[in-house]
Amino acid sequence: MRRSLLALFILLIGALAACSQLGAPEPTPTATLPPTETPIPSVTPSETPEPTNTPLPTPKFTPTPLSPETILARNNPVVQERGKVELEVVRFLIGEKDVVLSDHPQLAYEEIAPPDLSAPSFDDKQVVGEIILRITNKQTERIITLFLSDLIIATSGQQIRLEEFILEGGYFGDDINPFNPDILPETSVLAGFWFAFDDLDIAEITKVNIALDEPYYSIGNTYYPLGSRYFMSVEFSERIFEPLLEAPQ
Repeated sequence: MRRSLLALFILLIGALAACSQLGAPEPTPTATLPPTETPIPSVTPSETPEPTNTPLPTPKFTPTPLSPETILARNNPVVQERGKVELEVVRFLIGEKDVVLSDHPQLAYEEIAPPDLSAPSFDDKQVVGEIILRITNKQTERIITLFLSDLIIATSGQQIRLEEFILEGGYFGDDINPFNPDILPETSVLAGFWFAFDDLDIAEITKVNIALDEPYYSIGNTYYPLGSRYFMSVEFSERIFEPLLEAPQ
């Protein structure tokens, strides 16, 4: 009996196992979607602007100021009156010739005469100078005469006389006789002269002396002096170069 029950139990278990296998649904495979195509971004051509030509700033040239070791100058340094005739030094310059002829901007208003200072009296000289005079006749009736060709300039133990430089065209200014101009009453004139020294060290100049005979008036062919001799000094104890900012008038 027990064996029969055991065999029946085993058969029952096997039948149940078979049924469970038949009832279980087979798994359905998952559908795999095809891969989507990622769109390639469209390339929008960009225009690269051409570089503009920006003008470069013009460089500013600042010249080195002239050195008082090679050139000296003063404006309106001295004035003197004799016999109601005023003699004013409007400009006095003295310097090495190559510096004076250098076309430096600080020399723009200097009136170089004769051209390039090439006349024989200047040709072999290393030091040249300029003096500009304003002569004012304060007399109310007399015409006066100054003998400018006799003007003497002296410095550092040397002296020169203007006459030889006037003879070679070393003068400029108003339309007057550069040797001995006649100046009408209550009138002013400008007279400029260039001169030269044989051998002079600019660095050693401390003072320049200027001498000129007194003014004269004439009756007929006879000249009579007015006052005494002019004697003036231009000081350079303080080394200085004053540029001429405009042409003297």
